[in-house]
Amino acid sequence: MGRNSRRWVATALGVALLSGCGTGGPANADGPTGTSTTPVNGRWSGIGKTCAPLTAPAFAGVKDGVFDTRLETDAKMLYAASCVYGGTGPTARIMVNYMIDKEDGDETPAEVAGKDLADARKDERPGTELSGVGEGAVVVVENGTMQATTWDRNATVMAMFPMDRVKTDADLAKHTDDVTAVLKDLLTVLRG
Repeated sequence: MGRNSRRWVATALGVALLSGCGTGGPANADGPTGTSTTPVNGRWSGIGKTCAPLTAPAFAGVKDGVFDTRLETDAKMLYAASCVYGGTGPTARIMVNYMIDKEDGDETPAEVAGKDLADARKDERPGTELSGVGEGAVVVVENGTMQATTWDRNATVMAMFPMDRVKTDADLAKHTDDVTAVLKDLLTVLRG
């Protein structure tokens, strides 16, 4: 799946989550939900049937997520699911998209995320690489929303944190440890 296709899917999923479409109800029982917590033949096939519990202390007030696999995608090429976490306080909502490529695409998740980070730096928006999570991770700020992306093999996880107070790299640096912890939590539900 090419860069523009990935961005289109990510944007479409983000809009759906922000508008409330496709965020309620039980998981689709027909979705790929293997039980192995390690990739099979080096590839992930889906995620579990619930959202990952968040362990970062900064997000202790965020309520458990609502899991959904009823997102419109090309099922032969991409498995997609979402989790929307709600809560009170300064971080009232976290929206998460899982995208698992079933076929090798034109660009790897690392290449797509690297271009997103380069675009943020070019536009003088806050952005940085995160270490110690998945095969790699980046976080950028766009329109007042921190968008953190991590990847592992053929899986990409994007978490969006609407936080208007993050406007500079210094502001972003205050949140990177917590965002990294959330991304680690989110990867725990990948299934082979």
